[in-house]
Amino acid sequence: MDLDLAKKLLEEARSAGITLDATTLEYTLRLTIERLFEQLEKDPKEVARVERLEGIIEMARSLPFEVVLWTAQNVWSTVYKSLYQEWARRDAEGNPDAHSWVQHFQALGEKLQLRIPNGVQAFAHTG
Repeated sequence: MDLDLAKKLLEEARSAGITLDATTLEYTLRLTIERLFEQLEKDPKEVARVERLEGIIEMARSLPFEVVLWTAQNVWSTVYKSLYQEWARRDAEGNPDAHSWVQHFQALGEKLQLRIPNGVQAFAHTG
């Protein structure tokens, strides 16, 4: 997914007053996001992947329609439960790669409207 091109096209559509086919776009984008999060689940340690997902989720949140992100939220929570504590420990020990991963993973969670809990599990904000 070329985020810069997608943002440019969305801005052109907004400027031209073009009505987007929200149903088709949401479905297509949701499937793409789900596929990318499946890759994250298989290989969650790649910082570039986490950072890229941040941008994609940020773009999805800026659309004039809602994109269903529950699968992405579930994968984020799974990765959080299985890996976050280890990487946070490495970050605290001064590992720069772990620091970058933790920062981007937390930002991704925020963009997914999830938060790092004080307890054991991550959960979505409700309301």
